[in-house]
Amino acid sequence: MCGRLPVARDVVNTRLRFFKAMSIALAIGATALWFAVFHSGQRPVRERSVQAQPKTTAELLIGMWKMTNCDLALALDVDIMYIFAENGEFEWHTVDDRNGHRFRVGTYRLEGNTIHFSAKPSGRYDANSWDDSIETLTEDHLVLVGLPRPLDQHPRTEYKRTQVKLVGPLQINVNDPG
Repeated sequence: MCGRLPVARDVVNTRLRFFKAMSIALAIGATALWFAVFHSGQRPVRERSVQAQPKTTAELLIGMWKMTNCDLALALDVDIMYIFAENGEFEWHTVDDRNGHRFRVGTYRLEGNTIHFSAKPSGRYDANSWDDSIETLTEDHLVLVGLPRPLDQHPRTEYKRTQVKLVGPLQINVNDPG
């Protein structure tokens, strides 16, 4: 008797039918995927990396800056803070043992790297204007150099950004007459 036994023949036939069914299922799946991705005319979209735009000088300047170093030796015994607002207003606060808390308020205007200050008169001060040049300005470091004025010094002062609204031992009170 040549050939296979009927039981072995059924097993082989079952395996061939399973192989044909799997091949057909894979072919249908691949065709459906091809139509879904490529035939629709749409290509997969690559996401572009969005880079943050660098901040402008005006944006970097906004906030509270506490003096950390100054060319004038007398200024090192004084806590000094500038507060720059988005609306072009500034506050300049000083605290020392001899004079206590003093401050100036006014407006500022940026022109390139020059800040033009115009302070309002207060109980202790007359109205005054001056200019400082920005030597360095980053997220957390500011260096101002006073521009030369007749018979006046023009120190180089360094500031660090601060979130603490304290100058020396006093709480800043913008309603204080100065």
